[in-house]
Amino acid sequence: MTTSTATVEKQGSGISAKTVWIIVGIALVVAALVYYALSPLEATAVYASTLRQSTPLILGALCGLIGERSGIINIGIEGQMLMAAFLAFMANVFLGQYLPFGVTLLLAAIIGVASGALIGLFLAWMSVTLKMDQIIGGTIINTLALGFTSYFYVVGLSTRGKLQAIPLGPLAEIPLIGPVLFNNPPITYLTIILVFVIQFGLFRTVWGLRTRSVGEHPSAADT
Repeated sequence: MTTSTATVEKQGSGISAKTVWIIVGIALVVAALVYYALSPLEATAVYASTLRQSTPLILGALCGLIGERSGIINIGIEGQMLMAAFLAFMANVFLGQYLPFGVTLLLAAIIGVASGALIGLFLAWMSVTLKMDQIIGGTIINTLALGFTSYFYVVGLSTRGKLQAIPLGPLAEIPLIGPVLFNNPPITYLTIILVFVIQFGLFRTVWGLRTRSVGEHPSAADT
């Protein structure tokens, strides 16, 4: 079969996946606008809450994306996030007794990020140094995080507060889009930015090319 014949058959086989995604995207946008037209306040609250509540999921997905692109099967992301959230919470509880509120939140966030990174390093150590299967290593992390947090958690603890939403001036006043995209806590803004930064980094930089080459064809990357 020639290339031209295969191309014709592919074009005639039906709607492409890209076209399907475009149609689905347009349908979702239309449904969102109809919902907003029928109930503006409720729709705005639902969309804003959806974005904020999905922030941890987006961060976990970005972690998995980088891992998959670099050839790492990391099923321990849930354990990483659980341990990071727990240590950040405990740091906020205990440091909040001695430090100002803003400093406490900043240190708690740093501790959470650092702990998640250290657990990722632990997975790398198990996979590279101990030659352990990555699936087993991820399972160990999930089990360890669940047991650690369940054992050390103390009922009744509470934090002094949380990061508040920061409206971005006139942008936050735009109907529908403003309250949803431009009136969020700093971590939500950072997550949105990271989506575009990682997309650009993976597909438009030398680092991204090397990362993808290692994940797709490690032996070729060694040359």
